Amino acid sequence: MTKRTRHGAVAITAAALLTAGTGCAEQTAPPARVAPAAPHQASAHSTPSAAGGSVTAPRGFTLVASGDVLPHASIIRQAKADAVGDGYDFRPMLAGVEPVVSRADLAICHMETVYGDGGPYTGYPTFKPRASYCASLG
Repeated sequence: MTKRTRHGAVAITAAALLTAGTGCAEQTAPPARVAPAAPHQASAHSTPSAAGGSVTAPRGFTLVASGDVLPHASIIRQAKADAVGDGYDFRPMLAGVEPVVSRADLAICHMETVYGDGGPYTGYPTFKPRASYCASLG
């Protein structure tokens, strides 16, 4: 390894460690408060202050994210078994996460599939599920 290459590698490693370290650092400053748009207008999230104005209360945002949601053959077989009559029902498999997902302001999942109007519906490696698969994510 040349001296120049070694210096470049050290610089890249140091930058990566510093970047990773900033995400792990403890935050000591309190969150910033947003001032109201106009002093005479109170919003639904405003509370009176001792000075007679209003201070906007912080509002949280909940994000739920999952990785790939792919209908492997075992998932398709289970949905067939869970269905009443003909068809497929993916909802029972997702029931455990429904309370968490339904309370989120935004829920995201990564879909790597193409939905088709007609079969054949397949799992790995082509992943072509029924539209009910997507609808059950709800």
